[in-house]
Amino acid sequence: MELKFTNQEDRDFVRKLNKRVSGYFASNDLKKQANAWGWTKAALLLSAYLLSYVGLYYQNAFPGLLFCFGILGALKIFLALNVAHDAAHQSFASNKNVNHLLLKVFDFLGASSHIWQMRHIAHHAFTNIADHDVDIKQSWLVRIFPSSPLRKIHQFQHVYMFFLYGIYTINWLILRDIRDTWNFNGSNDHERLSLRVSALFTKAMYLIMMVLLPASVLDFSLGQVITGFLVMHLTASYTVASVLASTHVGLAAAFPIPNEKGVMPHSYERHQLLTTVDFATNNPIITQLYGGFNHHVVHHLFPNVCHVHYPKLTAILIDTCQEYHMPYKSNRTMWQAIQSHWHLLKQRGQQGLNLSLPEF
Repeated sequence: MELKFTNQEDRDFVRKLNKRVSGYFASNDLKKQANAWGWTKAALLLSAYLLSYVGLYYQNAFPGLLFCFGILGALKIFLALNVAHDAAHQSFASNKNVNHLLLKVFDFLGASSHIWQMRHIAHHAFTNIADHDVDIKQSWLVRIFPSSPLRKIHQFQHVYMFFLYGIYTINWLILRDIRDTWNFNGSNDHERLSLRVSALFTKAMYLIMMVLLPASVLDFSLGQVITGFLVMHLTASYTVASVLASTHVGLAAAFPIPNEKGVMPHSYERHQLLTTVDFATNNPIITQLYGGFNHHVVHHLFPNVCHVHYPKLTAILIDTCQEYHMPYKSNRTMWQAIQSHWHLLKQRGQQGLNLSLPEF
């Protein structure tokens, strides 16, 4: 079913918000892309990642190896969110080719940049809409959408999901990427083959760099290096899951459904305000580390703007929402946002029970 946002009730709000945002850039003589700090931070994060990787080869003790792998896991996410994410929206650099190059950071980190970009852009178009938002599309193990089948196991999902989040990036890089690559419907056979070869090559190089090369050079066993590799992904998984779950999957987030004709009940802008929740917007450390992901409402309304501008734009958004009585939502701290996600999982798992079988 093709979905449409046709409600025009918020035209005045949209005009005023766009005017104020445009005015902010014009009056301060700013571009929407990354400023000097954005580029400096990207260089610092990349340097920290490379230095941490080099640091692996100077470790003589197993705890030191695990520490370096753990740091790499967190830096992997910070680098992706601060650089590649904006590049996917053509908002980091003014040059399209430069953005395309920066998007390849995902490939460098072991993910398929092409598949990730397609999934993420689709997420923006259909935020929190069942069977359309591929970023929140779930397995039978977790129930998020109110319309999803409710199974007996879901009464425990608020417990076991926090363990499963620990393998989020392993599942993403190795299983989900390969599945999506093989299911990709390109315009022709050559495009499909090219994507598959590229994905396999990228992941092979990633595994060589992160597992085989350290195991062959260092005085650690293959098992110890694999343990470090798993620690890296454990760190990366919880680092990224904490923000992904906090922005769309909490008690304050709505999950609108279309009518029988595929028409959504609200304008696109109101829909983004209802389905997206900010957190810790007054915490500059979280803002800088997570590439402005905590200012997520502004990102969904202005995805073509680099994250370095989000704090100022969020202030403009809040004022405009208050003026037009629009539903801006935010959790004061990151911990409150994580708690909200936990409570949603618990609530969704206990709204009555049935014994339907899992769908594999």
